Amino acid sequence: MAKAVAALLLFALTVPGLTAAQSANPANPAAWPIPEELLAFAQQHPALEGRRSEVRWAQRPISLPPCQAPTRLRWLSQTPPPGRMSLEVSCNAGRPWQRQLMLEVQVWMDYWVAKRSLPAGHRLAQEDMQPMQGLSGRLPQDLAGAPDDWAGQELARNLGPGSALRLNNLRIRTVIRRGMEIQVKILGKGFEIMSSGVALSDAGAGSAFQVKIGDGKTLRALAVADGLAEVRMD
Repeated sequence: MAKAVAALLLFALTVPGLTAAQSANPANPAAWPIPEELLAFAQQHPALEGRRSEVRWAQRPISLPPCQAPTRLRWLSQTPPPGRMSLEVSCNAGRPWQRQLMLEVQVWMDYWVAKRSLPAGHRLAQEDMQPMQGLSGRLPQDLAGAPDDWAGQELARNLGPGSALRLNNLRIRTVIRRGMEIQVKILGKGFEIMSSGVALSDAGAGSAFQVKIGDGKTLRALAVADGLAEVRMD
């Protein structure tokens, strides 16, 4: 990493300042090239491991002051990509300085589209859909996931050929009924306990609800499958 950061320093020293025309027209910062060393640093983010990604400027690139030692890079953003990510470039030699850079980090995501027209009430099978890929920043936020998440579920509305499958296209299937005795998987750091309880409300798969467990405590649980819920203890 020290080698990559040093190379970034050399880049920073040789980047010319923005011309007057460029400064007056920052409409498309994504068109500016990103140095390979900065690109490599961004793509080493743990959330991008094993994922195909694209990194662009989210603002006009800036010229960095000179530094007589390798500059240091660190992420400022607490939320993982995709999205806008800020990072800090700093120099601790001579006259120390810090600058903030803003990048747009997008990942390629798998999603599913209908092969043909599918009517409301149709029970989905994997054969009804075909996989596609797209950049996260250009896709809806509520896309349905892998076939295991939606196969066998009913469509709540018509789905045209080539239309992406979204969560609001699916009819929520009730897997927990009020008063039902259910199995509760309690998960925590380093442990997993199976318990039982009584559901205090109906819930569809993936929905939160209240459950009263054996010792009388009421916990917030997540409906997983028929008669099964999870409780995560932080």
